[in-house]
Amino acid sequence: MSVTPKQTGSAVSSTKKTADPTDPNWANTTGVRLRQPVTEKGATTTIAGVHFFDSKQGRPTLVFLHGLGRMLECWIGQIEALSKDFRCLAVDLPGHGQSVPPAEPTVPSLASAVGVLLKELAVEDCILVGHSMGCRVATRVWHDAAPRVRGIVYVDGSLFVSSADEVHAGGRHYIAKAIANAVENGADEATQRGLWRSQIPWDQARARPILQSVSVPVLLIQSTVLNADRSRREIAPGELTPWLELASDVLGRYRIERIAGAGHFVHHEKTDRVNQLIAGFSASLS
Repeated sequence: MSVTPKQTGSAVSSTKKTADPTDPNWANTTGVRLRQPVTEKGATTTIAGVHFFDSKQGRPTLVFLHGLGRMLECWIGQIEALSKDFRCLAVDLPGHGQSVPPAEPTVPSLASAVGVLLKELAVEDCILVGHSMGCRVATRVWHDAAPRVRGIVYVDGSLFVSSADEVHAGGRHYIAKAIANAVENGADEATQRGLWRSQIPWDQARARPILQSVSVPVLLIQSTVLNADRSRREIAPGELTPWLELASDVLGRYRIERIAGAGHFVHHEKTDRVNQLIAGFSASLS
């Protein structure tokens, strides 16, 4: 599908950049900046304060949930390829993109908004696809709306095992830069700060029991290991991160796919491979 840019005065980049999650002008593999809207093969609209793109045709529905500070446009590479066979629903999570800020900047609050959207759109048969923080949101959406979910795809998820103070001390510079650039990209600053904090108690108190309840098939696509200072390195063959260790310990039906040679934004850097994995997994559940 083609992408038609908004007339916002910012040019569309035709040069692929190295993926940098703190760079507001970072471009994905299509060469389109994050601010450019997804159009033509579907429509963007807003329901209950949540802005989203819906390709409207195909089954099952793939529900794309971005990471912290991102927006629905970061799934352009997946929508372009996968909307040929599946309905693609990409969401600006509350406090991101064109969605209104949440009442509380927490994982459950974001997931609740997604659940309302699925109900309003009468989505009864979906596969959740989350990246980074979106993995946490996907897990909570499962908890809230399990009958609507056929499967889950986690893209480069992570798990905080240190205290909030340790996490913020180790990654203070990264976090400050990431928040500043997320705000420049249109994200709500209070939401960003709150979500940075709320992910840690979520990981330590809620991730295991809710993940343990997941009864649908799960695909885990992993490309990096998260260090204490919030930096990332490429995952080694066969390596288990704390997130993958938890998943392999509590999930019943799951598959891990490690992708070499990519950073955290593996769905942009290795678009074709990620699309192949999502499509194959989704087709196997049909």
